[in-house]
Amino acid sequence: MNSLHVTSDDKVASSRGVRFSSIALILLAGIVSFPVLLIRLDARYLWQDEAMTAVLGERLIKLGKPFAYDGHNLLTVDIQNPEEEAVFEAQTVSADKAVDYFTKRGDFKSDTSWTGHPWGQFLLSGISTHFLGKTTFAARLPFVLAAVLTMMLLAEWMEKVFRNHSMTIIAVLLLLGNVFWFVHVRQCRYYSLSSLFVLMSMRCYWSWLEGRLWGAVGMILSTLLLFNSDFGTYWPLMAALFAYAWIDRAKSPVAIMTVFTISGLATLPFFLFYEIQREIFDRIKSSTFSLHLRFLGEVFQVNQYVLPFLVIALAIYLMPKRSDLSFRPQRRVLEPVLLFAALLVIVQSLVIPFPFHRYIVSLTPIATIVIAWTLVTGAKRLTQNNITSQGIAFAGALLLLVSPIMSSPVSAFLPAMIQPRRGNGLLIRPELSYLKAEIFGTSLVDPNRATIEFLRTRMKPGDEVMINYEEMPAMFYLDANVLGGNGCFRVGERTGPPPRFVVIRKTAPFHPYQWKVVKKFLDKCRLKQIKAGIPDTTWGNCPDPLINYVELGQPKEEALVYETTYWK
Repeated sequence: MNSLHVTSDDKVASSRGVRFSSIALILLAGIVSFPVLLIRLDARYLWQDEAMTAVLGERLIKLGKPFAYDGHNLLTVDIQNPEEEAVFEAQTVSADKAVDYFTKRGDFKSDTSWTGHPWGQFLLSGISTHFLGKTTFAARLPFVLAAVLTMMLLAEWMEKVFRNHSMTIIAVLLLLGNVFWFVHVRQCRYYSLSSLFVLMSMRCYWSWLEGRLWGAVGMILSTLLLFNSDFGTYWPLMAALFAYAWIDRAKSPVAIMTVFTISGLATLPFFLFYEIQREIFDRIKSSTFSLHLRFLGEVFQVNQYVLPFLVIALAIYLMPKRSDLSFRPQRRVLEPVLLFAALLVIVQSLVIPFPFHRYIVSLTPIATIVIAWTLVTGAKRLTQNNITSQGIAFAGALLLLVSPIMSSPVSAFLPAMIQPRRGNGLLIRPELSYLKAEIFGTSLVDPNRATIEFLRTRMKPGDEVMINYEEMPAMFYLDANVLGGNGCFRVGERTGPPPRFVVIRKTAPFHPYQWKVVKKFLDKCRLKQIKAGIPDTTWGNCPDPLINYVELGQPKEEALVYETTYWK
């Protein structure tokens, strides 16, 4: 009896030890990631997309809705549509004509409330800048906090399902060390929210499949939050979860239909409000890339920066048979992730205008689960020595972090036009230089800081400025009327004096009909050129792998800056 009693106590103590060590790992994931993600968070100013989020967030808190037009400055979608050429210039002559034009184009509703993106990101940014001040740090802070929660939730799920500390540590390190997840979630933009709510939705979904009722409730709430943060990712996720639930047969058809119907009804009011059907149509219509290039572009992004296809193949090879009941909980994590990855690429390819990394960045946290499991399981197959197998698994994780060697066999067969101009590297990931610059501040170009600092010391109350591109940062940082932008807002207007300052980036991604309007404006102004030292780069702090890290180093050209006196 005594031996039995001792054995029971030993089991309880062992269980408590595992529980305490798991809690420690979860807390450690947050404690380590938070200061790392905060490093130089406000070093570079908000770029165009971030500033849009911040401005709309400010208007949401102040005016009750994220209005695209506040009576002074207008925000529009950055697209170029050749079909607009014949009528585009007419809307530039006044604010009223511009608002009417972009309302009919579908950029926003008739009251100018924004529907191009869900409002969750605007709410967080607006609350933060309202209470903490109108600063770069305040605008980005809530999104960093969401990224930290993602790290901790990832660690918790790994500990719950796989009960392997090495696997947990590898997954967390892979996520924090993923260059383009790191730079995306530090943005004042929805990327970290999408990552968090995808992971949260799948975590609750897994609990539901495992028989916990709260999992169904949590999944419904999590997917609703996802929809209001990133409705582009919502559809493939729901399709993947529904399909897997049906295939897995863990739940009755009635239970599956009930849960997913409730989830769908919860999002229906938001679906109607955001006018999703028109949004999808407009995105398809405005796309400049063919479907097959958009698809291959997303395939490249997943393989190169998120989940190498060779790792997927190895994971499928290592998976035990479905009849292995002891392995079922793990399969209910790994298989839905792979199904979601496939559907995300397919669905996004149908509606995206360009294969940006932002459209699949939310896949990164759950992809690390697959990678960590594959490395640890594969290492155990190679050797039964626990220390040796752990060493192999960690070495594999390090290899994936610093080298593209597992991605290169697939990327080599994909078109060069959907890959970075600097190449993908042979043995070392070239994006590591971007990470170094992001953390230590070397070689990073910031045209928006240069523009704002130049204008801030020179503009007086009532002055106006015309900026042909990345005009939205000026709306956030300066209390001024800003003309220009992708929509050439009021550039053709001739009532009153011209804007006092003009900033022209020749690298702006404009269509010829937009440049035509800008040239006419310049020809009608009396201009005095000023040496301002503003680098002429297309974007500021844009985190996309196909764009940003090719901009390292000071550009040779400077933006054209003028002070105007009067119309000619």
